[in-house]
Amino acid sequence: MTSQADLSTTELKSRLAALMRQGHADERAFGETLTQEERERAGTVDAWAPKEIIAHLAYWRECEAERAQARAQGEGGPVYDDFLTMNTESFGDLVTHSWERAIERSRQSVETLITTVESLPDAALFGPARPSAEPGVVRLLETIINNGYTHPEQHLAEMSAARGDAAGAAAIQRRLLDAIIALDAGPLVAANARYNLACALAATGPRAEVIALLRQSFADNPRLIAWSRQDSDLDPLRADPEFQALTAEA
Repeated sequence: MTSQADLSTTELKSRLAALMRQGHADERAFGETLTQEERERAGTVDAWAPKEIIAHLAYWRECEAERAQARAQGEGGPVYDDFLTMNTESFGDLVTHSWERAIERSRQSVETLITTVESLPDAALFGPARPSAEPGVVRLLETIINNGYTHPEQHLAEMSAARGDAAGAAAIQRRLLDAIIALDAGPLVAANARYNLACALAATGPRAEVIALLRQSFADNPRLIAWSRQDSDLDPLRADPEFQALTAEA
């Protein structure tokens, strides 16, 4: 007999799979807004082109699937702390991708990660991303959501902003937040999405909304407070008394 907990986990996995597939559809839709020249342009290690970013997103889904498989088997799994070095070292492969190869790799990585998630027992899915006795350790579920959906959507927002479409970038961040709230995977995941939307709106959005987003995100994930003090996206708020109060040293 299936328990209510099993049903809840099954539903969460189903919603997460749908979200990751929607994320890939969003990548395809973004590609349709690009010219053929923009799709096939090659970037540099310091300034990636869209096709390399799409392949990069696939690369991190593949890494996440590898980590999840290891955790499901009770193993420590790979550690991705030095992600900046990994990004730099992976560029040599990413730059060889055509747009079509990148978007197909993205599709395959989504399906691989979904298959992996579906096979995960609760103990692995809701357990730490790596063995640790530290309080507040990041759960595997949270890194899967990040690399499976949040990270890709953030890059789509960044690419939109780079093309001069600030409104489109903010719309993507709003869509991301709505999707994460609907997923109902816990306050920590939603906190990060609220924080990112606040960053997207910091320069041009309603100040009251930005402050409200930050206040809620800090309440749900206090670790974001320290990061906000050095986050250049929030520079437009530095002189705001409410922002200063929110980020004051405890």
